[in-house]
Amino acid sequence: MKPRNLLQWTSRLGAIATLQTSVFFMLAPSRPLQAASGDQFQVCAEELQEVGLSPEKASTACADAIRPKDLSLCVLSMNQEADVPADTALFNCYRDRRPLDLASCVVNINDYLKADDITTIVENCRRSLLPLRYSECVVGLTNTPNQEISPVKAAQDCLDAQTFPSNLNSSQP
Repeated sequence: MKPRNLLQWTSRLGAIATLQTSVFFMLAPSRPLQAASGDQFQVCAEELQEVGLSPEKASTACADAIRPKDLSLCVLSMNQEADVPADTALFNCYRDRRPLDLASCVVNINDYLKADDITTIVENCRRSLLPLRYSECVVGLTNTPNQEISPVKAAQDCLDAQTFPSNLNSSQP
């Protein structure tokens, strides 16, 4: 029987495609998907132990993390690239809603400034609402050619600017 118009033809093809798709998903193995979902916890635990955290602490942190791979990558990056102690890195990465941005902020500022007190950098990056913008601000202000701004002043100004530049408001009539 031949369909009379394009609409009937399209609807019949759509029904066949829907039937084939549903059969495919019914027959597709679900095991690889389940195995892949558990990998993030394994990777997290391995990376946290790699930086020297105990298996118990790694297990607890990874099990409680929303994104275990992001947590462990944050700790690993901060520890290996900025020499942040593993416990300090874990404490701050766990508390931050954007752990990868936090790690990038700490590493970027440390690469450009070679700060003596890394814990202040970690704390300021964690307190920042936009850690990547904060690190760009600090690095940019300290690298200004004709005007030397201390890293401490730049860090404070960049953190204060995220709330409201109140010192600019006083110059208006």
